[in-house]
Amino acid sequence: MKSKYLILSVLFITLGFTACQDNEDMPAEKIEKKENPTSEEKGMFATNDGSFKPLSEDGNTALKTLLPKVDINRLNTREPLVITENQYKEIADYTAKEIVKDAKGMEAFKRIFNWITKNVKHTPSDNNPYAVFKNKKAICYGFSNLTKTMMLSQGLPCMVVTGYLYGTLAHSWNYAFVDGKWIVIDTTNGGWFFMDEIQKYKHLHSHITDISLFEDENFVYNYEDGLNITKIKINKEILSIPYGTSGYIINVFNPRSEIPKDVKQLYISDNITYTGENSFGLSKMDKSLEEIYVKNTNKKFESYKNVLYLKGKDIPEHIPAMMKKLELKPIKTVGKNTVYNHSNLEEIIFSGGTLKIEAYAVENCPKVSKITIPKNTELDDRAFVNVGKDLQIIKK
Repeated sequence: MKSKYLILSVLFITLGFTACQDNEDMPAEKIEKKENPTSEEKGMFATNDGSFKPLSEDGNTALKTLLPKVDINRLNTREPLVITENQYKEIADYTAKEIVKDAKGMEAFKRIFNWITKNVKHTPSDNNPYAVFKNKKAICYGFSNLTKTMMLSQGLPCMVVTGYLYGTLAHSWNYAFVDGKWIVIDTTNGGWFFMDEIQKYKHLHSHITDISLFEDENFVYNYEDGLNITKIKINKEILSIPYGTSGYIINVFNPRSEIPKDVKQLYISDNITYTGENSFGLSKMDKSLEEIYVKNTNKKFESYKNVLYLKGKDIPEHIPAMMKKLELKPIKTVGKNTVYNHSNLEEIIFSGGTLKIEAYAVENCPKVSKITIPKNTELDDRAFVNVGKDLQIIKK
């Protein structure tokens, strides 16, 4: 928990709330192929044939829509909890003998809920479930991890959701399926709600589920500020991001596992509006891409010379990991780390209109041996750092 959240948490505790930091088949869809594609739009882009509806931008409403379609068995996974088999068994045995006893279903849940809210103190600590169980202290993430562990140990499907309390304070809580009903559980703050009673927990703002919700032969999906492709299973040279799954539009592409090694070309249609904070997931999980193409009707993204950009912006959002020759948009002032940690780049071209290239604009690109810049561009003597030893700078 960052200090500002700790300070604000004290205020919310006073008010009765605590915050903390820190196989379903895919419906058929049409694939559009342009008759005379440009270099940026060649290939295939998925389109909506009317099968897919948009989800609400409100995370609680979106989960209320999605979860009834989810196979409940998907919630019976301990992942991504950090816990050994022996630790899990110890918690399960204690929960069964000392907490739940002979109770089932909703009564079993209530006994787990009451034990955690009465025994675990809100304070910074190790938030892995076994540590919380033994030390009886945690911030919200630890509360939700232990809640999930105890619930699963008694056969009650449960997952962790992270998001915000009152829209500003990072927070974590649980969704569970008990006696045929979805419930929302905030053990940190001692409250639980039926999912249908959405007004009662509007202070919680859901952003990310810790587990995947849907899966087909090509992709795995979770909720992450929208319906997100969290894993790519298909391994072929050309990959077109699908338009939707389970009746709803996929609007996020933020993979949490490595893109398969044979995928070289990525085609993004106009449904994708978010790729995670600073495209972190895409940048971390791309080890194979050479080219990215974005459909010209996409309102949030565009591609230029096979590089991903936010619409109308001049700084790359993501440079494909295996790209060898990079040609940038015109950038008046090229700032620090505009091109950073690209081990396969060999050549960079700064377009006309680039007036100044500042220190460390290109850094840790060890194979770059040729950089072309406009002849009148102001160049800092440390503009290119940790690049090829025989770097050739060409002014045109």
